[in-house]
Amino acid sequence: MNNDHFNFFRKGQRAFVPKSFIDAKNHQRKLDAYKNTVIRFLLPDNKAIQACFYSQESVSSIHDFIESLFSKQNIKYDLCFFLKEKLQRDNFKNLIDGGLAPKSNLILSIKENVEQVFDESHFRHVTFEDANALNVEWLAPNSKYEPYNPTVGPENQTSQNKRSAAASSSSDDNNGPAPQRRNVDGMPKWLKR
Repeated sequence: MNNDHFNFFRKGQRAFVPKSFIDAKNHQRKLDAYKNTVIRFLLPDNKAIQACFYSQESVSSIHDFIESLFSKQNIKYDLCFFLKEKLQRDNFKNLIDGGLAPKSNLILSIKENVEQVFDESHFRHVTFEDANALNVEWLAPNSKYEPYNPTVGPENQTSQNKRSAAASSSSDDNNGPAPQRRNVDGMPKWLKR
């Protein structure tokens, strides 16, 4: 066995907590870490539309944004992930819950000709390098997300050791020293007994 196994026990053990508690903690940490979400809508002919959203916005705000760019009403379109899973309009899921934060690529599938669908006055044409620089700038307010990893630190003394230490300090010299236990700080609590 390598030393990493034993170092794990010295640093702390994974706590036994419900999955729902861990999920709630991780969700809150994502809300705290991801302030902005950048989404690239991939179009045919190696073009893309890039936009920044607040991560707390609903998934339906993405659909509203795309529809605001159309030059005419009632255009049929789909927003898809790379595995062709469609992004459904949802007023109750935010971008974090929708799996879009902190950044995502969505394929914008339109049945009509792309040049005829969009109002070009809404766009600023830039290179992909410039788009990447904007991406970094927009994501700058975000902090690093670190998943919640509940651990229990090693105990220095068990309650039995505390009692024997208290008894030895108040006992006479005739009783002798308190019984000594081996140093078992790095072992799991259930194995110490």
